Parts: sequence; structure tokens; C-alpha cells
Amino acid sequence: MENLNILNNEQKIQYNPRVEDIMTKCDKVVSIKPTDTLKHCLEVMLLEGHKRLPVIEQKGDKMKLLGVVTDKDIRVYSKSYFEHNLKDILDSLESYKVSDILPDATFFKKAHVGEKITQASKEMLHLHISGLPVVDEDEQLKGIITRSDLLDQLIRILEPFDQLSKKEKTD
Repeated sequence: MENLNILNNEQKIQYNPRVEDIMTKCDKVVSIKPTDTLKHCLEVMLLEGHKRLPVIEQKGDKMKLLGVVTDKDIRVYSKSYFEHNLKDILDSLESYKVSDILPDATFFKKAHVGEKITQASKEMLHLHISGLPVVDEDEQLKGIITRSDLLDQLIRILEPFDQLSKKEKTD
């Protein structure tokens, strides 16, 4: 802990920024609406390569986060692929709306814009999840913080040390 005293305030902020500083911003976040079908939700997940999607209610430029739907949530409502063909499975998912299966707001975790990335990282590690939606004080979706965002930050932190190490080897 004493070693932290060798860092100035700017370096401390650089090494442990707020979630909003490294998150994927809202304009790049793929989301769904509560009125979408589970079939549509699954199609979006497959096309975009995501395992979880934020569910939002949009009014103008405001996006209220209602919850998160995961691929696991969809599997619970899907017919077994051992017993049914793909068409039957997709047809069954067409009969459910996202709002029908949306977990209660107390069952999903989120990060807040001013939170430090260490807190979000610990939460993700503890829950074994790959990302968290990020909200402001009004529960408006502002972005998503993912493992990729955290790894990018780790690379930014470690890269100067890597370059220094390479330089020392050549000297």
C-alpha cells in the first residue's frame, strides 16, 4: 500500500479511472425493448455476438435501464433442441415478449458512472459475468463496461512498463 504514495493524483486516476472513462458508450451499445420477442432477442445476440443485452425504455434521448436479458434466460423459455427442430424452437420464442421474462430489477447488477473500475471489476469477477450496464443517478443507461474494456485499460497501464523493460534489455 505504501507504494501508492509514489504515484501522484493524476497517475492514480489514470491507473484506476471511473467506469465512465473506459466503458463502451451508449451510442455503441446494442439493446432491446421490453416489447421485443425472445426470438428477436436471440437473433440480436447471435448477430452481435453478445450473451447479455440491456433492456431499455426509450423516451426521446433518454434510455431508462429496465433490466438485462441473458442467453441463459432465453434458454429457460426455449424448447429443448434435443426434442424439437430449430423452427419449433424459434416459433416458441416468438410467443414470449422480453417483458414476460425480464427479471426483477433487484436481480441484475449495474455499475454507476462515477464508480471506480476496481469496484466494477470485483463485481464482475464475483458474479462470473463479462459485463455490466452503466447507469447515471437517474438509472439512465450510459454504456456498458466489459471485460474487453478492462483488458484495454490493463494494457494501457502495463504497456509503458513493457517498453521500459525492453529498453533496459537493449541498454
